[in-house]
Amino acid sequence: MYTPQPGKPCDCPISFQKFIKIYLNALTKKCASNSDSKLQRTFPNVAYSVLHIRGGDKKTNSLEFNTKLVLMQMPKGRKIVIITDDNAYAKHIISEYRQDTQNNNSLDFSELSAMPPSPAKHEAFFRDFHTLMLADEIIQHSPAGWSAISNVVSMIQTIPFLNTWQSHTRTHDKYMGLMSGIQTQEKCPIESFSSNRPDQVAIFIKNMNRHDNPNKYD
Repeated sequence: MYTPQPGKPCDCPISFQKFIKIYLNALTKKCASNSDSKLQRTFPNVAYSVLHIRGGDKKTNSLEFNTKLVLMQMPKGRKIVIITDDNAYAKHIISEYRQDTQNNNSLDFSELSAMPPSPAKHEAFFRDFHTLMLADEIIQHSPAGWSAISNVVSMIQTIPFLNTWQSHTRTHDKYMGLMSGIQTQEKCPIESFSSNRPDQVAIFIKNMNRHDNPNKYD
């Protein structure tokens, strides 16, 4: 086992990319071995986007989000896998999209049930993490531009990521400083986008299918 030494630069015997491939292989086997069929998932060799709807303790009025407008701009027939911790809230968000009279792009939704109570909760987390790791894009419906599972995956895999929360008050500036001026501030992850800026939504949508997740078909 490799043990980093304090005060010394990392000299890991394998590359980060190699580590991710090894991790994904192990994760794939773990998800496929779940005895509960609801926690199993197979991935077709087609591009798909993940819509991560964060509810529960972070559930916020849907009017504070641009999620419906973003979905209406997605390519027609696009495959969308929904992960959530709140089934009722997720169904409400998707219902708003489907009932809009101006919507005509007919997205192909695939819904994963919210994490069940323990002891299966950690198995569902691995399933959702796996789903995110193999996505081509991530759309995040979460306040303050953050929910750890999808933000972290985006940074690990450099997967294009769009947060749909709108900042309405100055009290949110400390959270939205990164997202509102995305790609213009020093050290901002280039793969991150905010729906607060229409130009960012346009770039995110335009680049769909151009991003190649290097680990998807291994």
